[in-house]
Amino acid sequence: MDVVFGTLQGLAERNIVLYGRSLGCGWAIPTAGRGKPKLLVLESPFGRLVDAARNYFRWLPYGLLLRYTFDNCQRIPAVRCPVYIFHGEKDAVVPFSSALRLYSCIPSDRERELIPFPKGHHNDLARFVRFNRRVNELLAER
Repeated sequence: MDVVFGTLQGLAERNIVLYGRSLGCGWAIPTAGRGKPKLLVLESPFGRLVDAARNYFRWLPYGLLLRYTFDNCQRIPAVRCPVYIFHGEKDAVVPFSSALRLYSCIPSDRERELIPFPKGHHNDLARFVRFNRRVNELLAER
């Protein structure tokens, strides 16, 4: 399914906020790269799907096993809108280092922010007041 920006029920592309969480970042990032939405918000993203897979069984040859690699690091330079990454440092599903790698792949001339949660895990960022406050600020200020 192709996403056509600017025609979604009369909504202008500049008013679209894309939000990806975990595996959903594998779709949100390339979708944002095909247009210029208002904002891209990523929660618990990975640089490459293999980063998360290796967290479980390091010895498996994921390069051969994964049909879809979801290489977000390769795709994120095409994103031209502001990018905000929320990630828990205690995430046992997607290592925090993978989010750091993804953040480093965003060109430095782009608006970007990495918001770490030292006590955050993979599925609990919404319980943090700082998470909710920052998301609300991002949506309100634009």
